Amino acid sequence: MIECGAFAGPNHKPVELIRGELRMISPQGAEHAELIAQLNDSSHDTVDHRRIKIRIQPSVEIPTLNTQPEPDIVGAEYKSYARCQPEPHEILLLLKVADSSLSFDLREKCKLYAESGTRDCCVFDIPNWLVHIFAT
Repeated sequence: MIECGAFAGPNHKPVELIRGELRMISPQGAEHAELIAQLNDSSHDTVDHRRIKIRIQPSVEIPTLNTQPEPDIVGAEYKSYARCQPEPHEILLLLKVADSSLSFDLREKCKLYAESGTRDCCVFDIPNWLVHIFAT
């Protein structure tokens, strides 16, 4: 439905699929967007781009949980994702910047990522200026 444009138009509301339910995504604030930009910028100097593809705000596929969340930054195995989204076994690191969605991200999304077999997940907690690291 999303790919067909069912939620596009003048009253567009961003959504993601979580356990078969469409959930609205909170709009980004300036601090949220700036932190994503800084993390992206720093990845250019620290990541081997021949082995890891950095993707900004992509959907990721978790078919076993009927879920397609949209983290802020994904470091995935280097390959083309033109015809598919990264799946958990291809994700090397997943980064989420959280402000108003902090509780949902820490409780629900991190649990989804762990259940799916995603290797490592970091949540950047803007209100408390903390980084929560979930590693397998």
